Amino acid sequence: MKNVSMISKNSCTGCSACIAVCPQKCIEMQMDEEQFNYPKIDVKKCIDCGLCLKTCPVDTPTQLYNNLEAYAATGKNEAIVEKSSSGGAFVLCAQYVIEKLNGYVCGAVLEDGLSLKHKIVNIMDDVQKMQGSKYIQSDMGNCFEVIVNLLNAGEYVLFSGTPCQVAGLRNIVKKGEDHLFTLDLICHGVPSAYAFSDYMKKMYGEEEYVDFTFRQKNKYLLISYSYSYFRKNNNEKKNIQRKQDFHKLIEAFEDPFYQSFIEGNNYRESCYKCKYAQARRCGDITIGDCANSNSYKSLLGRSLSSIIVNTEQGRELWNGVKEQFEYVIADYEKEVELNKQLHESVKRPKKRDNFYYDLKVMGNDEFKEKYCSNRGLKEKIKHFILWHIPVRTRIKLKKIMGRV
Repeated sequence: MKNVSMISKNSCTGCSACIAVCPQKCIEMQMDEEQFNYPKIDVKKCIDCGLCLKTCPVDTPTQLYNNLEAYAATGKNEAIVEKSSSGGAFVLCAQYVIEKLNGYVCGAVLEDGLSLKHKIVNIMDDVQKMQGSKYIQSDMGNCFEVIVNLLNAGEYVLFSGTPCQVAGLRNIVKKGEDHLFTLDLICHGVPSAYAFSDYMKKMYGEEEYVDFTFRQKNKYLLISYSYSYFRKNNNEKKNIQRKQDFHKLIEAFEDPFYQSFIEGNNYRESCYKCKYAQARRCGDITIGDCANSNSYKSLLGRSLSSIIVNTEQGRELWNGVKEQFEYVIADYEKEVELNKQLHESVKRPKKRDNFYYDLKVMGNDEFKEKYCSNRGLKEKIKHFILWHIPVRTRIKLKKIMGRV
Protein backbone atom coordinates (compact mmCIF):
# COMPACT_ATOMS: atom_id res chain seq x y z
CA MET A 1 0.00 0.00 0.00
CA LYS A 2 1.15 3.55 -0.77
CA ASN A 3 1.08 5.10 2.68
CA VAL A 4 3.45 6.16 5.43
CA SER A 5 3.88 2.58 6.58
CA MET A 6 6.52 2.52 3.82
CA ILE A 7 8.64 5.04 5.80
CA SER A 8 11.24 3.31 7.93
CA LYS A 9 10.94 3.78 11.67
CA ASN A 10 14.44 5.20 11.89
CA SER A 11 13.51 7.91 9.37
CA CYS A 12 10.13 9.00 10.75
CA THR A 13 10.36 12.29 12.65
CA GLY A 14 6.92 12.01 14.27
CA CYS A 15 5.82 15.38 12.84
CA SER A 16 2.19 14.13 12.47
CA ALA A 17 1.56 15.79 9.08
CA CYS A 18 0.23 12.46 7.81
CA ILE A 19 -2.56 12.51 10.40
CA ALA A 20 -3.63 16.02 9.41
CA VAL A 21 -4.14 15.20 5.71
CA CYS A 22 -5.70 11.74 5.94
CA PRO A 23 -9.26 11.99 4.51
CA GLN A 24 -10.30 8.76 6.21
CA LYS A 25 -8.92 9.70 9.63
CA CYS A 26 -7.38 6.25 9.75
CA ILE A 27 -3.94 7.28 11.10
CA GLU A 28 -3.14 7.78 14.75
CA MET A 29 0.04 8.18 16.71
CA GLN A 30 1.09 5.12 18.70
CA MET A 31 3.86 5.00 21.28
CA ASP A 32 6.69 2.50 20.86
CA GLU A 33 8.72 0.81 23.59
CA GLU A 34 10.94 3.91 23.95
CA GLN A 35 7.85 6.14 24.26
CA PHE A 36 8.30 7.92 20.94
CA ASN A 37 5.21 8.39 18.78
CA TYR A 38 4.91 6.81 15.32
CA PRO A 39 1.96 6.77 12.88
CA LYS A 40 -0.22 3.66 12.94
CA ILE A 41 -2.60 3.03 10.04
CA ASP A 42 -5.95 1.25 10.24
CA VAL A 43 -5.60 -0.73 7.01
CA LYS A 44 -9.31 -1.52 6.96
CA LYS A 45 -10.15 2.18 6.59
CA CYS A 46 -7.22 3.17 4.35
CA ILE A 47 -8.26 3.84 0.71
CA ASP A 48 -4.66 3.95 -0.55
CA CYS A 49 -4.94 7.58 -1.70
CA GLY A 50 -1.27 8.22 -0.97
CA LEU A 51 -1.85 11.68 0.52
CA CYS A 52 0.02 10.84 3.71
CA LEU A 53 3.07 9.74 1.73
CA LYS A 54 2.95 12.83 -0.51
CA THR A 55 2.83 14.99 2.61
CA CYS A 56 5.51 13.19 4.61
CA PRO A 57 8.67 15.37 4.64
CA VAL A 58 10.78 12.20 4.66
CA ASP A 59 9.37 11.03 1.31
CA THR A 60 8.54 14.49 -0.09
CA PRO A 61 11.20 16.92 1.15
CA THR A 62 10.13 20.50 1.70
CA GLN A 63 12.00 23.36 0.05
CA LEU A 64 15.17 24.59 1.73
CA TYR A 65 16.35 28.19 1.48
CA ASN A 66 19.68 29.99 1.50
CA ASN A 67 19.74 32.74 4.08
CA LEU A 68 18.98 36.29 2.96
CA GLU A 69 20.07 38.11 6.13
CA ALA A 70 21.48 37.13 9.52
CA TYR A 71 21.53 39.09 12.76
CA ALA A 72 22.75 38.81 16.34
CA ALA A 73 19.95 40.36 18.35
CA THR A 74 18.52 40.90 21.80
CA GLY A 75 15.17 42.37 22.75
CA LYS A 76 14.96 45.89 24.13
CA ASN A 77 12.42 44.68 26.68
CA GLU A 78 14.64 43.29 29.45
CA ALA A 79 11.78 41.46 31.18
CA ILE A 80 11.09 39.46 28.01
CA VAL A 81 14.78 38.66 27.48
CA GLU A 82 15.21 37.57 31.09
CA LYS A 83 12.48 34.94 30.73
CA SER A 84 13.72 33.79 27.32
CA SER A 85 16.52 31.31 26.65
CA SER A 86 18.38 33.75 24.39
CA GLY A 87 17.38 37.19 23.13
CA GLY A 88 13.58 36.94 23.11
CA ALA A 89 13.17 36.41 19.35
CA PHE A 90 10.18 34.07 19.55
CA VAL A 91 8.17 36.18 22.00
CA LEU A 92 8.68 39.43 20.10
CA CYS A 93 7.66 37.77 16.81
CA ALA A 94 4.59 36.35 18.57
CA GLN A 95 3.74 39.76 20.00
CA TYR A 96 3.84 41.29 16.52
CA VAL A 97 1.55 38.63 15.00
CA ILE A 98 -0.98 38.84 17.84
CA GLU A 99 -1.03 42.58 18.49
CA LYS A 100 -0.34 44.00 15.02
CA LEU A 101 -1.89 41.34 12.77
CA ASN A 102 -4.59 40.10 15.15
CA GLY A 103 -3.28 36.60 14.45
CA TYR A 104 -2.53 33.32 16.20
CA VAL A 105 0.64 31.71 17.55
CA CYS A 106 1.43 27.99 17.73
CA GLY A 107 4.23 26.89 20.04
CA ALA A 108 5.19 24.25 22.61
CA VAL A 109 3.85 24.47 26.17
CA LEU A 110 5.35 22.45 29.03
CA GLU A 111 2.63 21.51 31.49
CA ASP A 112 3.10 20.91 35.22
CA GLY A 113 3.03 17.15 34.64
CA LEU A 114 5.96 17.63 32.22
CA SER A 115 3.99 16.73 29.11
CA LEU A 116 5.01 18.95 26.18
CA LYS A 117 2.27 19.90 23.72
CA HIS A 118 1.97 22.36 20.88
CA LYS A 119 -0.93 24.73 21.41
CA ILE A 120 -2.53 27.58 19.45
CA VAL A 121 -3.20 30.86 21.26
CA ASN A 122 -4.09 34.46 20.45
CA ILE A 123 -3.32 36.31 23.69
CA MET A 124 0.13 37.22 25.01
CA ASP A 125 -0.47 35.80 28.49
CA ASP A 126 -0.62 32.35 26.90
CA VAL A 127 2.46 32.99 24.74
CA GLN A 128 4.52 33.40 27.92
CA LYS A 129 3.95 29.69 28.62
CA MET A 130 5.75 28.93 25.34
CA GLN A 131 8.93 30.79 26.30
CA GLY A 132 12.21 29.00 26.85
CA SER A 133 13.96 25.94 25.44
CA LYS A 134 12.44 22.51 26.05
CA TYR A 135 14.81 19.63 25.40
CA ILE A 136 12.19 16.97 24.63
CA GLN A 137 9.85 16.27 21.69
CA SER A 138 6.46 17.97 21.65
CA ASP A 139 3.12 16.38 20.83
CA MET A 140 1.50 18.21 17.91
CA GLY A 141 -2.05 16.98 18.61
CA ASN A 142 -4.42 18.46 16.01
CA CYS A 143 -2.55 21.78 15.65
CA PHE A 144 -1.78 21.29 11.94
CA GLU A 145 -5.45 20.80 11.10
CA VAL A 146 -6.44 23.90 13.10
CA ILE A 147 -3.70 25.97 11.43
CA VAL A 148 -4.93 24.96 7.97
CA ASN A 149 -8.47 26.00 8.93
CA LEU A 150 -7.24 29.34 10.27
CA LEU A 151 -5.26 30.06 7.09
CA ASN A 152 -8.23 29.08 4.94
CA ALA A 153 -10.27 31.63 6.91
CA GLY A 154 -7.72 34.36 6.13
CA GLU A 155 -6.12 34.51 9.59
CA TYR A 156 -2.41 35.10 10.25
CA VAL A 157 -0.50 32.31 12.01
CA LEU A 158 3.01 32.15 13.48
CA PHE A 159 4.33 28.60 13.95
CA SER A 160 7.46 27.80 15.98
CA GLY A 161 8.95 24.32 16.11
CA THR A 162 11.77 22.01 15.16
CA PRO A 163 12.74 21.99 11.46
CA CYS A 164 11.03 18.64 10.85
CA GLN A 165 7.79 20.02 12.33
CA VAL A 166 8.05 23.13 10.16
CA ALA A 167 8.67 20.91 7.12
CA GLY A 168 5.59 18.82 7.90
CA LEU A 169 3.41 21.93 8.24
CA ARG A 170 4.73 23.46 5.02
CA ASN A 171 3.87 20.28 3.13
CA ILE A 172 0.20 20.38 4.12
CA VAL A 173 -0.48 24.11 3.63
CA LYS A 174 -1.94 24.70 0.18
CA LYS A 175 -3.81 27.96 0.75
CA GLY A 176 -2.98 31.10 2.71
CA GLU A 177 0.80 30.66 2.65
CA ASP A 178 1.20 34.44 2.62
CA HIS A 179 -0.44 34.53 6.06
CA LEU A 180 1.80 31.84 7.57
CA PHE A 181 5.09 32.69 9.28
CA THR A 182 7.36 29.83 10.35
CA LEU A 183 10.22 29.88 12.85
CA ASP A 184 12.46 26.83 12.73
CA LEU A 185 14.65 26.24 15.77
CA ILE A 186 18.34 25.39 15.69
CA CYS A 187 17.75 21.89 17.06
CA HIS A 188 20.19 19.44 18.68
CA GLY A 189 17.77 16.48 18.63
CA VAL A 190 14.78 15.43 20.72
CA PRO A 191 14.44 12.86 23.53
CA SER A 192 11.06 11.30 24.33
CA ALA A 193 8.90 13.66 26.39
CA TYR A 194 6.84 10.80 27.81
CA ALA A 195 9.94 8.89 28.93
CA PHE A 196 11.29 12.12 30.44
CA SER A 197 8.10 12.70 32.43
CA ASP A 198 8.19 9.14 33.80
CA TYR A 199 11.90 9.46 34.55
CA MET A 200 11.47 12.67 36.56
CA LYS A 201 8.75 11.12 38.70
CA LYS A 202 10.90 8.06 39.29
CA MET A 203 14.14 9.96 39.99
CA TYR A 204 12.80 12.89 42.04
CA GLY A 205 9.33 11.77 43.13
CA GLU A 206 7.46 15.06 42.81
CA GLU A 207 3.74 15.04 42.11
CA GLU A 208 3.93 18.21 40.01
CA TYR A 209 6.71 20.38 38.62
CA VAL A 210 5.62 24.02 38.64
CA ASP A 211 7.40 26.68 36.51
CA PHE A 212 9.78 24.05 35.13
CA THR A 213 12.62 25.34 32.93
CA PHE A 214 15.56 23.62 31.23
CA ARG A 215 17.91 26.60 31.24
CA GLN A 216 18.79 29.40 33.63
CA LYS A 217 20.84 32.57 33.31
CA ASN A 218 21.94 35.57 35.32
CA LYS A 219 23.78 38.79 34.46
CA TYR A 220 27.11 36.94 34.42
CA LEU A 221 26.34 33.54 32.91
CA LEU A 222 23.99 33.71 29.93
CA ILE A 223 23.46 29.96 29.61
CA SER A 224 23.33 27.44 32.44
CA TYR A 225 22.03 23.99 31.57
CA SER A 226 19.97 22.93 34.56
CA TYR A 227 16.45 22.06 35.65
CA SER A 228 14.70 24.64 37.79
CA TYR A 229 11.25 24.10 39.23
CA PHE A 230 8.98 24.46 42.24
CA ARG A 231 7.96 21.09 43.56
CA LYS A 232 4.41 20.34 44.56
CA ASN A 233 3.72 17.39 46.81
CA ASN A 234 0.45 17.02 48.67
CA ASN A 235 2.21 15.02 51.39
CA GLU A 236 4.45 17.96 52.37
CA LYS A 237 3.96 19.44 55.79
CA LYS A 238 1.27 22.12 55.80
CA ASN A 239 3.44 24.54 57.81
CA ILE A 240 5.89 25.06 54.92
CA GLN A 241 4.56 28.28 53.41
CA ARG A 242 7.40 30.06 51.63
CA LYS A 243 7.63 29.42 47.88
CA GLN A 244 11.42 29.20 48.00
CA ASP A 245 11.14 26.21 50.33
CA PHE A 246 9.79 24.26 47.37
CA HIS A 247 12.37 25.42 44.80
CA LYS A 248 14.79 22.93 43.31
CA LEU A 249 17.77 23.44 40.97
CA ILE A 250 19.49 20.45 39.35
CA GLU A 251 22.60 20.99 37.21
CA ALA A 252 22.86 19.06 33.95
CA PHE A 253 26.04 17.28 35.10
CA GLU A 254 24.12 15.98 38.14
CA ASP A 255 21.29 14.43 36.12
CA PRO A 256 21.76 11.42 33.81
CA PHE A 257 18.86 12.28 31.48
CA TYR A 258 20.05 15.86 30.96
CA GLN A 259 23.69 14.87 30.55
CA SER A 260 22.59 12.23 28.03
CA PHE A 261 20.77 14.94 26.09
CA ILE A 262 23.95 17.03 25.95
CA GLU A 263 25.96 13.99 24.82
CA GLY A 264 23.29 12.89 22.30
CA ASN A 265 22.52 9.57 23.99
CA ASN A 266 18.72 9.80 24.00
CA TYR A 267 17.50 11.39 20.76
CA ARG A 268 14.86 10.06 18.41
CA GLU A 269 16.54 7.80 15.85
CA SER A 270 15.72 10.13 12.94
CA CYS A 271 17.70 12.92 14.62
CA TYR A 272 20.99 11.16 13.91
CA LYS A 273 20.48 11.59 10.17
CA CYS A 274 18.54 14.84 10.18
CA LYS A 275 18.37 16.41 6.73
CA TYR A 276 17.64 19.83 8.26
CA ALA A 277 20.87 20.11 10.26
CA GLN A 278 22.48 22.33 7.63
CA ALA A 279 22.98 25.95 6.61
CA ARG A 280 20.02 25.93 4.19
CA ARG A 281 16.81 26.13 6.23
CA CYS A 282 13.12 25.28 5.86
CA GLY A 283 11.60 28.05 8.02
CA ASP A 284 10.97 31.66 7.07
CA ILE A 285 13.25 32.60 9.96
CA THR A 286 15.66 30.39 11.91
CA ILE A 287 16.21 31.25 15.59
CA GLY A 288 18.55 29.93 18.27
CA ASP A 289 21.50 30.81 20.48
CA CYS A 290 24.08 33.07 18.90
CA ALA A 291 27.23 30.94 18.79
CA ASN A 292 29.58 33.80 17.87
CA SER A 293 28.26 36.24 20.50
CA ASN A 294 31.69 37.33 21.81
CA SER A 295 32.56 38.78 18.40
CA TYR A 296 29.84 41.43 18.48
CA LYS A 297 31.46 44.00 20.77
CA SER A 298 28.51 46.41 20.94
CA LEU A 299 26.35 43.64 22.39
CA LEU A 300 29.02 41.88 24.47
CA GLY A 301 27.68 40.37 27.65
CA ARG A 302 24.11 40.43 26.38
CA SER A 303 21.87 37.40 25.81
CA LEU A 304 21.83 37.08 22.00
CA SER A 305 19.68 35.20 19.53
CA SER A 306 20.74 34.29 16.03
CA ILE A 307 17.97 35.52 13.74
CA ILE A 308 18.47 34.07 10.28
CA VAL A 309 16.08 35.39 7.64
CA ASN A 310 15.57 32.81 4.89
CA THR A 311 12.56 33.93 2.81
CA GLU A 312 10.75 37.08 1.71
CA GLN A 313 7.99 36.09 4.14
CA GLY A 314 10.62 35.99 6.86
CA ARG A 315 11.92 39.38 5.79
CA GLU A 316 8.40 40.80 6.11
CA LEU A 317 8.18 39.45 9.67
CA TRP A 318 11.64 40.75 10.58
CA ASN A 319 10.83 44.21 9.22
CA GLY A 320 7.76 44.21 11.44
CA VAL A 321 9.67 43.36 14.64
CA LYS A 322 13.22 44.65 14.23
CA GLU A 323 12.53 47.93 16.03
CA GLN A 324 11.95 45.86 19.18
CA PHE A 325 15.57 44.62 19.08
CA GLU A 326 19.10 45.84 19.49
CA TYR A 327 20.95 44.03 16.73
CA VAL A 328 23.99 43.84 14.48
CA ILE A 329 24.58 42.04 11.21
CA ALA A 330 25.90 38.56 11.99
CA ASP A 331 28.62 36.61 10.20
CA TYR A 332 26.46 33.69 9.09
CA GLU A 333 29.37 31.61 7.82
CA LYS A 334 30.99 31.86 11.24
CA GLU A 335 27.69 30.96 12.94
CA VAL A 336 27.45 27.86 10.76
CA GLU A 337 31.04 26.94 11.57
CA LEU A 338 30.61 27.33 15.34
CA ASN A 339 27.10 25.90 15.67
CA LYS A 340 27.26 22.20 14.82
CA GLN A 341 23.51 21.95 14.27
CA LEU A 342 23.86 24.35 11.33
CA HIS A 343 26.17 22.06 9.39
CA GLU A 344 25.69 18.43 10.44
CA SER A 345 23.49 16.11 12.46
CA VAL A 346 24.66 14.54 15.70
CA LYS A 347 26.63 11.31 15.44
CA ARG A 348 24.82 8.40 17.06
CA PRO A 349 26.71 7.33 20.22
CA LYS A 350 27.03 3.72 21.29
CA LYS A 351 25.23 4.54 24.56
CA ARG A 352 22.07 5.26 22.55
CA ASP A 353 21.60 1.51 21.98
CA ASN A 354 20.39 0.74 25.48
CA PHE A 355 19.49 4.13 26.95
CA TYR A 356 15.70 3.70 27.04
CA TYR A 357 15.90 0.05 28.07
CA ASP A 358 18.23 0.97 30.93
CA LEU A 359 15.92 3.82 31.88
CA LYS A 360 13.15 1.29 32.50
CA VAL A 361 15.03 -1.54 34.21
CA MET A 362 17.82 0.14 36.18
CA GLY A 363 17.52 1.64 39.62
CA ASN A 364 18.24 5.35 40.00
CA ASP A 365 21.77 4.93 41.34
CA GLU A 366 22.80 2.40 38.69
CA PHE A 367 21.33 4.53 35.91
CA LYS A 368 23.08 7.63 37.21
CA GLU A 369 26.40 5.83 37.49
CA LYS A 370 26.24 4.71 33.85
CA TYR A 371 24.95 7.90 32.21
CA CYS A 372 26.16 10.68 34.51
CA SER A 373 29.92 11.03 34.78
CA ASN A 374 31.28 12.59 37.95
CA ARG A 375 32.36 16.19 37.65
CA GLY A 376 35.74 16.96 39.15
CA LEU A 377 36.55 19.81 41.51
CA LYS A 378 38.18 21.78 38.66
CA GLU A 379 34.96 21.73 36.63
CA LYS A 380 32.88 22.76 39.65
CA ILE A 381 35.20 25.71 40.32
CA LYS A 382 35.01 26.69 36.64
CA HIS A 383 31.21 26.67 36.77
CA PHE A 384 31.24 28.78 39.95
CA ILE A 385 33.49 31.35 38.25
CA LEU A 386 31.28 31.46 35.15
CA TRP A 387 28.21 32.02 37.32
CA HIS A 388 29.78 34.91 39.27
CA ILE A 389 32.13 36.82 36.92
CA PRO A 390 30.90 39.12 34.08
CA VAL A 391 31.60 38.15 30.47
CA ARG A 392 33.82 41.17 29.77
CA THR A 393 35.94 40.40 32.83
CA ARG A 394 36.33 36.75 31.78
CA ILE A 395 37.49 37.80 28.31
CA LYS A 396 40.06 40.21 29.81
CA LEU A 397 41.34 37.48 32.13
CA LYS A 398 41.78 35.11 29.18
CA LYS A 399 43.75 37.75 27.30
CA ILE A 400 45.98 38.37 30.31
CA MET A 401 46.59 34.64 30.59
CA GLY A 402 47.48 34.50 26.89
CA ARG A 403 44.60 32.19 26.00
CA VAL A 404 43.01 34.49 23.40
